Amino acid sequence: MNTSEQLIQKLSKSIQDKGITKKSVCERAGINEATLNRVFTARVKPTLETFVKLAEASGHELILRVKQEEL
Repeated sequence: MNTSEQLIQKLSKSIQDKGITKKSVCERAGINEATLNRVFTARVKPTLETFVKLAEASGHELILRVKQEEL
């Protein structure tokens, strides 16, 4: 499972655990339910912008860290 799939799985579980409806997430994130379903079933890979919207809509903050490579 890649990082994108892991993140979507965690967001999906969090939404279920909190009892938030998909409709509510869509309204908060500004996306339609068809898009959300495609993301959650891994039929599409969401953009970073969509990840951020979904995280915020489910009460999370998405933080990215750039790992510096040693030369």
